[in-house]
Amino acid sequence: MSNVGATLLPVLGGFFFLYFCHYTRFYVRRLRGYALFFLSACVGFGLVSGSYLVCEFVQAYVPALFQAWEQFAPANDGHAGTFIGSFLLSIALLGLNVTTSEDEQSRKVVQDEGNDLEYLLNDSLERAKLVLVVLRDRQVYVGFVTSNVDPNSKKEYARILKVASGYRTPETRHVRITTRYTNVLREISEHGDGPKHVRLDDLNVVIPADHISAVSYFNTGIEHLFDEKVPSVSDNSDGEDFLSPGQ
Repeated sequence: MSNVGATLLPVLGGFFFLYFCHYTRFYVRRLRGYALFFLSACVGFGLVSGSYLVCEFVQAYVPALFQAWEQFAPANDGHAGTFIGSFLLSIALLGLNVTTSEDEQSRKVVQDEGNDLEYLLNDSLERAKLVLVVLRDRQVYVGFVTSNVDPNSKKEYARILKVASGYRTPETRHVRITTRYTNVLREISEHGDGPKHVRLDDLNVVIPADHISAVSYFNTGIEHLFDEKVPSVSDNSDGEDFLSPGQ
């Protein structure tokens, strides 16, 4: 193995570990260019040091295994064995993934480094709180967040389980609710599916993050958001809540 090829292995191992380890993958995928290369090189240096220590330990305490390793990477071939070992060590360290999940680390990244949109959507997802989403074309959705913007994906979108939908008037900027899905949601909850075999997934809407104009928590008591000519979500003849039966 050439010296150039061998010395690139630690950097490659560092990148491989950072990219696939649950603890780091969501952070590094927000990095670009030289920042990612420099971090990979730093991790690669640590892998080389670890590989060297492992080789020294095996040579001292498991000589038979060390001799077998020398057949694969002769000691007289520079430090190729140590460099190859650093890449293998990066693979072995991926065993850390069993101690956590992608979803757990994804939420942690949003809490630590996410923008306000990601944080609000994540909080709504964890606390099962209604949100009001206004799109750039003035379309409006009220619902529960079922999937947040994924820090691991270049496609930034959120998924909302619709409870109601409508639009924002261009003149007054008030919100008009035109469709409510509470009856369908109730039937699905009670019978497993809704009218015409509508399933819960059928009420999900996928919204690209760059199409969102505004997001807020939705409180069924904020009547001032709605046009006076349209009943607000808490204003109905029976005085029932927006999510209660009968709507």
